[in-house]
Amino acid sequence: IFYDYFNILLEYLENNDEITVEQEIALTSGAEKVWQYFFKLEKSMDIPFVLGTLYYNLEVPKKAIEFHLISLKQFGRQTEALYNLALAYQLDDDNENALAITDEILTIEPDYKPARDLTKELLSCRNEQVEAVRS
Repeated sequence: IFYDYFNILLEYLENNDEITVEQEIALTSGAEKVWQYFFKLEKSMDIPFVLGTLYYNLEVPKKAIEFHLISLKQFGRQTEALYNLALAYQLDDDNENALAITDEILTIEPDYKPARDLTKELLSCRNEQVEAVRS
């Protein structure tokens, strides 16, 4: 059920800037239960990807990274999963790892526009940091 309704939940999170503390606790608690019970029973659905995306939208980057890495290991290095991992690294202020992932994406799929755009953004941020250090 969680997997089937995840897109509705994701849309809600993307359209609401603020969620209550109670909602966040319920979502993270529910995510832990999904991981604890469901994934051990149902290995055909990419639950780690879904959980990584949920944690990213809840702005919990370390958990997002953890689950996206599990997804990549279990289900292969798919472009969308790699891109979401890069976003999670960026949210965690780890732009170097984010850049390494976007490089990997563009090696696999050179025309993947979201990865190209993210690479430009990350390089711009890096250049700003270098300029700030020089000043």
